[in-house]
Amino acid sequence: MSPSSLHRRVDAPAMNILASGVVALTLVLMTVSCSSRTFPNSGPAASCLEYKVGARGEPLGAVPGGSDLFTAPVWLFHHKLKLPLPVPLKAYVCSDEVAFADKVDRIAGVGAYGDWRQPPTGVATEAGLILRGDHLSRMDAAGCAGIIAHELTHISHQTLAARRQDRAPSWILEGHAEVVRFRVLDLAGYRTYDQSRAEVLRSIGTSRRLPNLRALEKAKDWWVDSLPQSEAM
Repeated sequence: MSPSSLHRRVDAPAMNILASGVVALTLVLMTVSCSSRTFPNSGPAASCLEYKVGARGEPLGAVPGGSDLFTAPVWLFHHKLKLPLPVPLKAYVCSDEVAFADKVDRIAGVGAYGDWRQPPTGVATEAGLILRGDHLSRMDAAGCAGIIAHELTHISHQTLAARRQDRAPSWILEGHAEVVRFRVLDLAGYRTYDQSRAEVLRSIGTSRRLPNLRALEKAKDWWVDSLPQSEAM
């Protein structure tokens, strides 16, 4: 065994421990900051803050106090789940529904916000994530991580689809986003995958009816005909 190979064998576990420690620290920060974070103010001065996150989950740019929300989920996507994301990843945290709707219409086109039957907490666009800070501020760490993981999955869908014109049925896209959300919550230590799955099975068991999958193919029908879902879209 050469000295260089021995060096690699020693360094690899050390690097994994270091990386795990960074993610663990970030999760602690998320636990503290999700419910107590100061997001953009609502009202007449309603606005959205832009964050940029690199492939290792590192914050990019000069906007402080918010990038840690995305650090751990982005790191898990790149290094554990192996799901592609654009680099840098952009995320916009908006103060309230007015600022959120304005940002969605500016990025996705005028009238895009009106396509939803009920206001979502987050939406994935080709320009990045758009999230409602007023909703996030009322969530615990697991709730924040879950919403972000769900929307990051839709960003990954767009990256994988590239320029394809045909769209997969909404029940596949939303179902996969929920599966990834469960995995992120599991990897982050909030809740095991089996616990999340059991919760879904309980919701099916208490539902009065099962939806017709054909009724769940289009995004505009998802909120009306699907079983109870997360607040993300």
